[in-house]
Amino acid sequence: MATQQELQLIISAQNRAIGELAKLNLDLKGVSNKATETNKSFGGLLPTMAMLSGAYLFIKKGILDSLTAWDEQEKVLKQTEAVLKSTNFAIGMSAEEVGNLASELQNLTTFADEDIQSAENLLLTFTNIGKNIFPQATQTVLDMSTALGQDLKSSSIQLGKALQDPILGVTALRRVGVNFNGTQTEVIKKLVETGHALDAQKMILKELSTEFGGSAKAQLETFGGRVKWLKNQIGELQEAIGQGIVESLISMTQGVKQGSDEFATFVQNSKRQIAVWLPAFMIGLKTAGQMAYNVLKLIGTFIGDSINGWIAYFEDFKYNIQNIGKQLSELWGAMAKGMSGDFAGAWNDVKGVFSDGTQNVRNAQQTMQSDMSQIWDNFSTILANGAVESEQATARM
Repeated sequence: MATQQELQLIISAQNRAIGELAKLNLDLKGVSNKATETNKSFGGLLPTMAMLSGAYLFIKKGILDSLTAWDEQEKVLKQTEAVLKSTNFAIGMSAEEVGNLASELQNLTTFADEDIQSAENLLLTFTNIGKNIFPQATQTVLDMSTALGQDLKSSSIQLGKALQDPILGVTALRRVGVNFNGTQTEVIKKLVETGHALDAQKMILKELSTEFGGSAKAQLETFGGRVKWLKNQIGELQEAIGQGIVESLISMTQGVKQGSDEFATFVQNSKRQIAVWLPAFMIGLKTAGQMAYNVLKLIGTFIGDSINGWIAYFEDFKYNIQNIGKQLSELWGAMAKGMSGDFAGAWNDVKGVFSDGTQNVRNAQQTMQSDMSQIWDNFSTILANGAVESEQATARM
């Protein structure tokens, strides 16, 4: 049996243990409370982080990437115009026709239209290629690149040389694996020597079609090909958006320049007016109050009209940005259809989005240009009224 001293030691040890457990419990509660507060803080940040992420994606994908896409497309278009001009339009086609052919082939293959048109630009440098075989030659370039696993530039140069000089071209094509037999080579040579170069070109294209025809289109039936096709359609929409933004900025810049020129003219007119009425002002001080009132009135009118004009401009800008966001949302839906195998549905949705997006861009350009024109019209009217007031004041003096 434990002595009284042993019992007191046991009780003391228990009390100490209970005290330590109580402290530990308080510490655990403190940690739990801090964890709860931290969780609440992060929970409050999540919506903000989501909005910032959405804003970044909109600016990056909706605006910056669209401007980049249009920049690349515009460079290709300008190169087409330059080649046609330098070759004196030997092909017999317009830049618009060349671009339309690239767009048609983009819808039938996995190649982007700017890449196709870049290949067309190389073919255009071979002036013996006429418009009657140019579409087939362009299609052959796509098939060769797909079948031989080479880039469009290489295929364009190989085929362009062959069609430019069929006799030497056959030999060059045989080096890269095209099978022209001796009879075909001889027939091609005789056709060129007897003035039937076009028939020789057609014979070359026929052999290439036999070996590689349909290669580019076949890739569209694969999963990877469908993904590339959808990416190209998104690129088309981005190009349209980028074009609209650039044209709007150009219109705005032109409006600002016009306003600056008008302001400079106003300054010059004002200098002449000052030279006329300054001496009279010295002896006609009584009119100064009226002139000051007129100036303040013009300033007030200018500020009021300018604010209203800019408010309308930025309201239209906000509305246009919302439209762009809506088009992008619909496009993501089309992509989802394409990824799920609904190829036809995806194409119809993309065409609808592209059509609506193009119209929205045109409407946005017209609306914002109209707003800017109205701002400068108001400014010009105010400046003209100011000049009239100055002349009237001069006459009274």
